[in-house]
Amino acid sequence: MVFCLWAAALVLSILAGMLAPVLRSDGSIGSDQITALLPSIVGVYVPALSCLAGFWFPKDERTSASKRALGKERGVIAVGLTAAYLLIVLLLLFWPVYVEAYPATLTVVPGTDLMSRVGGNLSIATMLSPLALAPIHYLTSAP
Repeated sequence: MVFCLWAAALVLSILAGMLAPVLRSDGSIGSDQITALLPSIVGVYVPALSCLAGFWFPKDERTSASKRALGKERGVIAVGLTAAYLLIVLLLLFWPVYVEAYPATLTVVPGTDLMSRVGGNLSIATMLSPLALAPIHYLTSAP
């Protein structure tokens, strides 16, 4: 379930990013800007997905995991922490894309362009990712 939440957030982020030039009617965001942001967006999700996949896909891990019962409260907390973190990431990512206004001037003040705003927010999300993954590892590990 946790892996599926991370994968769904990645797909949602890519789709919402690719649709931003169409959905923003003011024309302040171009497809070239979103294409330049995609590696940074994917970079938030791929490390966690690769770690989770390393535990989920190997047959030995699935065999040993099937012998352990995860308590309901541990599962709910793990899914809740994951969902809360991913919601924060999505808000940090899409606030500058869909909500913030950008000046229509040719002179751009440093830090006010889309790349700077999203890049700064994605760095916050990347720094917070260990805080989201460490409790989940604890909660889903054997008691």
